Amino acid sequence: MAHYKDTEVPGHCHAKRLLDELQLRHHCCGRHGFKDWFGVQWVSSRYLDPNDQDVVDRIQSNVEGLYLTDGVPFSCCNPHSPRPCLQDRLSDPHAHPLFDPRQPNLNLWAQGCHGVLLGHLQGLASTLGSLLAVTFLLQTPVLLGLRYLQTALEGLGGVIDGAGETRGYLLPGGLRHRLRTAWLQGGAAHRPAPGEAPPEEAPPGEDPPEA
Repeated sequence: MAHYKDTEVPGHCHAKRLLDELQLRHHCCGRHGFKDWFGVQWVSSRYLDPNDQDVVDRIQSNVEGLYLTDGVPFSCCNPHSPRPCLQDRLSDPHAHPLFDPRQPNLNLWAQGCHGVLLGHLQGLASTLGSLLAVTFLLQTPVLLGLRYLQTALEGLGGVIDGAGETRGYLLPGGLRHRLRTAWLQGGAAHRPAPGEAPPEEAPPGEDPPEA
């Protein structure tokens, strides 16, 4: 927003077009609302009349020497509004007849672009996640079929055109056999090996009687 006026500055010359397209496409104004434009100079100094006393007073009244107004760019205007767009002097209740500045949503976009963009990105992320989930579900039966085909070909000795009957499988011996083997291997890992068993201590012998 601070570079909206820099239409001839290299690196920022497209900021105005991008912001105008953003606000028009997503029906938003400013970051959190239209009043955000009141705190930045969005009118280029090359379009200001240095002989106009109002312009001079506004620049001198600002510590940073900026030309701040209570107006917004044209892209903040709601084209569905029944009246012409009101862009300037929005804080003055007497500047525009029959216009209530407490209800600017009747003339300007009420939402800020920050929240609108977050909602848009969250929607894109949700759509992408759904596409990935559907792709995974579609690929699962394909992978299972390829596994059955691989094991069936192994039963034929790898000959694709070989004659004979064979059966495909997912896991050697079946799922129950694999689980049982894993459970037995896990139990055996916790048992000490026969050669590693600690030697039993011999019972203390009786000392021979002294002569």
